Amino acid sequence: MVRIRRFGVIRTSNVAAVIYFFLTAIFVIPFTLLAASTPMTFTDRFGRTVSFELPWVVLLLVPFLYAGIGWLFTALACLIYNLAARWTGGIEFEAIAVAPAPPPAAPPAASPDEHPTGTPQAPGTT
Repeated sequence: MVRIRRFGVIRTSNVAAVIYFFLTAIFVIPFTLLAASTPMTFTDRFGRTVSFELPWVVLLLVPFLYAGIGWLFTALACLIYNLAARWTGGIEFEAIAVAPAPPPAAPPAASPDEHPTGTPQAPGTT
């Protein structure tokens, strides 16, 4: 059994922030392009038309905001885990070591009597 006794707060939060940033950017960038190219108008039940424009720059800041909030809450979660692990000993899990795959076999070397294309040649001919 392997036991996780402690998480590095800063490193774990940095990794989480990068993951949050890219996951959010995957969705925000296409929606930003859509919002920038399509005017948004709504008509209420009384027939009044309302135009809504969200600056595309604000939408592009969303991944940064999400990464920052993700970093903060991941750091908080790591601190809480480290405190709880001090009292309880941490989470145990079973891990097995897996041997790396063997390297691919080298191709067989050509014999001196064989042409580079693989067809046998008579000795003394090229």
